[in-house]
Amino acid sequence: MILAVDASSVTAAAALCSGDGAVVRSDFLHNGLTHSETLLPMIRRVLGDTSVADLDAIAVTAGPGSFTGVRIGVATVKGLAFDRDIPCIGVSALEAVAYQFPEENAVICVVMDARRGQFYNALFRVENGEVERLCPDRAVDGAALAEELAAYDRVIVAGDGAQLFAPLFPAGEVAPPQRQYVTGHGVALAAQKQKTMPAAALMPVYLRLSQAERQLKLKKRRIIMKIAMGSDHAGFPLKEEIRKVLLEQGYEVEDVGCYSPERFDYAISAQKACDLVVDGTCEKAILCCGTGIGISMAANKVKGIRAACCSDYFSAKYTRAHNDANVLCMGDRVVGAGLALELVQVFLTTPFEGGRHQTRIDQIMDIEAGKKLY
Repeated sequence: MILAVDASSVTAAAALCSGDGAVVRSDFLHNGLTHSETLLPMIRRVLGDTSVADLDAIAVTAGPGSFTGVRIGVATVKGLAFDRDIPCIGVSALEAVAYQFPEENAVICVVMDARRGQFYNALFRVENGEVERLCPDRAVDGAALAEELAAYDRVIVAGDGAQLFAPLFPAGEVAPPQRQYVTGHGVALAAQKQKTMPAAALMPVYLRLSQAERQLKLKKRRIIMKIAMGSDHAGFPLKEEIRKVLLEQGYEVEDVGCYSPERFDYAISAQKACDLVVDGTCEKAILCCGTGIGISMAANKVKGIRAACCSDYFSAKYTRAHNDANVLCMGDRVVGAGLALELVQVFLTTPFEGGRHQTRIDQIMDIEAGKKLY
């Protein structure tokens, strides 16, 4: 006997089946994402008088689908199987749906809503009761999938994303509601072609990272640095373009103004931003005015600041590598937003080379302190 379980989407299902896939008892609930409360009671109802210890195997949809639902389903099955040493079978939720169309001669396009304009999808050809997989489980753009399906004569769209995908592919036949979702019987049939594994080896299968995992991975990959930004009215548009991109890239930005295109003197924002660099609040500063020259002059009057006015890639790179510049100044009327972003990127990521260049930085600091070099 095989117990087949699904909790991969908004529905939950369980079935007790004989070795040839015939259903002994089954249950199905369309109750939203409450599987933590309903899955075990459902399994108990399906088992009836059958003991868990008497099962030959337990099959479960291991993905794709709801991250929480898949985890609940897999964890429940592992808990039932582990102590009793019952073999487990991980099944694709998409493939389990395809096995619900044995009498059709068509391509079964199974889709689950993956959010962000994508679908979890796999294609299967059903012919004379045999199910043939045409592609691996994947996360795919809806428009791209619709274009791919145009190559097939007859397509049946199933899965919990069928209604959502249907407008993108009007030529497809949408499966009736009772056949759009995973059933325990479908899981059992799909499991017949899969190898068993010990409970410890059963793991969820995710086609992409969860939102929390994506954010953590992106945060680890980003260069974390706090940047001061300032401008006058002429440099305001360029400062805003750069600020938005830096925030998207994960930088922390301290914007000292100005905050509108109304007239504002660059010396004020230059001093504010540079003070944040000198006191260690920010690691570097980016300043913008009409030409970049005036605001760089003001910035270089602040002790501890080495501001460079740049309008080309080479200068922006080597003012960091050789001069250890800590402030980049640019002119809105000199460089466009595209070039400015390239200059910012190389400025923020190029390290100071030190060595002989440190000697020259020390000399600059001596001049700033009022010492004579001659």
